[in-house]
Parts: sequence; structure tokens; C-alpha cells
Amino acid sequence: MRQPSDAAATRRTVLQHGLATAAGITAALASPLSFAQGAWPNKPVTLVVGYPPGGQTDFAGRMVTAGMQTVLGQGVVIDNRAGAGGNIGTDNVMKSAPDGYRLLVGIDTYPSEA
Repeated sequence: MRQPSDAAATRRTVLQHGLATAAGITAALASPLSFAQGAWPNKPVTLVVGYPPGGQTDFAGRMVTAGMQTVLGQGVVIDNRAGAGGNIGTDNVMKSAPDGYRLLVGIDTYPSEA
């Protein structure tokens, strides 16, 4: 079986990358037209903290809230849903409407690899 020459392989790679880039640009330009929505947020945003009030995660959520209110120009409410290592709050956000008005504050508990 004959192997393609280096020039043919290079032309094929350039063509593949060019087509992928064109497809990406087309999708990026078409997406604002197909997903046009009103201004976000137009009502208060809820920040769900999966841990009890007064802890480090609650404190971090409250620190983020101040900046979010300034940037978004809308109220941000903290909702503590403590229990099960943060799973109750996570489940609450997961089952809420996917409209971006209910966000989750959590922690990364995976050990880092040394």
C-alpha cells in the first residue's frame, strides 16, 4: 500500500483545519440569532450554598454576592441548603429551571495529586 507524500498530508491537514475553522465561525455568528433572549438578569439571582451559615463556604458565597450585585445590577440572595456534604444544595440547583437564576457555591474536595 502506498503512503501519501508529505505534501499531500500537509494539504489535507490544512484543508481539514480550514473547514473546522469555517464551521466554528459560522456557528459562532449564527448562535446569537438563534438563541436571542431578553436581558439577563431581570429578577434576583439565588446563590445556593450547600453548607450551613457561618462556615467558610458561606463566607465565600457572601463575598461573591457583593461583587455580583454590582456587576449584574440586580439583587443576589443567599440560600443555605446544608446537609449531606453539599449534596442537598447541589440537588436543589440541579432540579431547578435551567434559566441561570439559581447558581451553586461549592467546594472542591478531591485531593490534589503530588
